[in-house]
Amino acid sequence: MAEQEAPPKPPSKLAAMNDFGRVLRSNHDVFVKLVKYTAIMFTVPIAVFLFLDRVVLPDFDIDEETRNTWSALVAVVVIQFICFVYVCSAMLEPDDGVRPGAGVPAEGQAAAGKAEAEKKND
Repeated sequence: MAEQEAPPKPPSKLAAMNDFGRVLRSNHDVFVKLVKYTAIMFTVPIAVFLFLDRVVLPDFDIDEETRNTWSALVAVVVIQFICFVYVCSAMLEPDDGVRPGAGVPAEGQAAAGKAEAEKKND
């Protein structure tokens, strides 16, 4: 059995922040899309719930508990729809020829490569 190499030293906090900044710059469009969908995910279901609960459903002759249940159910369906649209938009993004692991610091790529090699050996 060969001697195992010592694990690499963890990067300093400054180096880690620089790497994180580089990854954010290289994935700016993805980050902006994530922020937009996160904002939509928080605001639209609440707005739908309140609109149904306070505007639409009071016109029907149903009790408050049923009205709240239907409003919440529709809000959950809206959340599922937003998740579906986000996943579909991510799947339809063009492949820019970026290899897996691009933007990942070299130490992380090396560690991932070693872990993958160990899986193949097992």
